[in-house]
Amino acid sequence: MYPPDHGSALAGMSDEQKEYEAMKLVDAMNKMMETGIVKPGTIGDDGKLREVSHVLELLKDAPEPKQEDSDSD
Repeated sequence: MYPPDHGSALAGMSDEQKEYEAMKLVDAMNKMMETGIVKPGTIGDDGKLREVSHVLELLKDAPEPKQEDSDSD
């Protein structure tokens, strides 16, 4: 059984606050990679796992997020 849904942790945050928190997360991931605590990887062209040199490499092959319809009709 799943725990009850408590809503989004991002509810009530401005876009600027969300961006600030996202950048803190990227910085924290980068520091953990630099110190060797974590070693994220991706699948290389040869089909084998390879270590990434920066967190943003993980986004290279990520699917594009769905665009929501705007209310600018």
